[in-house]
Amino acid sequence: MKIDNGGGWGPERKTFTMKQPAPYPVFNSITDNRVHGDERNFVQCRDKRDGNERYADQVLAHDGHHYICYLFFNNAITPGFDSRLVGGKEYPNPAAALQDSRARVLLPPKALYNPAVRGLLSASNSITVWDSCNFVAPRPIKFTYVLGSARMHTNGVAGNGVPLKETHESGVVKSGLTVAPGALLGDDQDGSLHQNGGFLTFELKVAYAS
Repeated sequence: MKIDNGGGWGPERKTFTMKQPAPYPVFNSITDNRVHGDERNFVQCRDKRDGNERYADQVLAHDGHHYICYLFFNNAITPGFDSRLVGGKEYPNPAAALQDSRARVLLPPKALYNPAVRGLLSASNSITVWDSCNFVAPRPIKFTYVLGSARMHTNGVAGNGVPLKETHESGVVKSGLTVAPGALLGDDQDGSLHQNGGFLTFELKVAYAS
C-alpha cells in the first residue's frame, strides 16, 4: 500500500515542448526535454549506495542510510527571446530571465510514515512550482539534511558543480536550500536564470523513529 504524505507535483500549468517553448519566463514547463523528459517531474532521490540509474520518485527508506536527492530546474523561455542585439552585439535579455529565482526544499519537521521531500522553485516573475519524492518504510522516519552537501550544476559550471551558498550556525542552516526563501539559482547564484538551467544535488540521512 502506498501512503502518500505529500507526493506528486503542481500546480497545473500551461505546458510547452522543445519545438514550441514558452514565450515568457517560466519554470519547468516543457514536457519533452531532451535530457530530462517531463520537467514537471523534477525531484528524484536514490540511496547513496546505488548508482545514478536508481533515481526514482519513490524510494525505500532504510534506517541509517544516506540518500542523494536531485532537483532539476530550467527556464522554458524560447531561445530567440533570451538574447537581444545591441550595436551588432548579442546580450542577455533581462525580460527573458527568471528574476530572484530560488530553490527550496521542504523537509517534515517530525517523524512521519512515508514522508515526502518536496522541492519548490520560485521567482519574482513566475509562478512557484513544486515536485516531491516519497520515502517508504515500515516505521515513521525522520530526515536530517547533511550540512554543506548541496551542489549546483549548470552549463556554465564545469565538472562536479559548485557548492550551493548557505550559512550555518551551531549546525543549523540559517540561509540556503532548506530555509525560506531558499537558495539563489543561476551560474553566479545571483537569482538571474536565463537558459542556463541545471540541477541541484543534496544529501539526507534517514533515521527510523523509536
